[in-house]
Amino acid sequence: MNLGQLKQATQNMAATYQLWSRFNQQTLPLLMMNGYSDQIVLTPHPNGCLTLADLRSLPDNNERNLLIQWENQKQLVFGYHIQGRQLYLG
Repeated sequence: MNLGQLKQATQNMAATYQLWSRFNQQTLPLLMMNGYSDQIVLTPHPNGCLTLADLRSLPDNNERNLLIQWENQKQLVFGYHIQGRQLYLG
């Protein structure tokens, strides 16, 4: 999934949704680590506070792929699901 696809799919959702991810039985909020010209790397962190508004406010290179980096593994974001006020990317 790229940034533009996420923006389009979530356009009617509240901008205050926090972004989270799950990996190996762990659930953590996400932080934005790096934004490169072709990808945006998100990483889990106990103090993460990344929201949907944060991703929506990124410059309009919507072709950048969204990746989640857990430890030394990077995984392309393929979709999301909602649980409460949290948007889980995976």
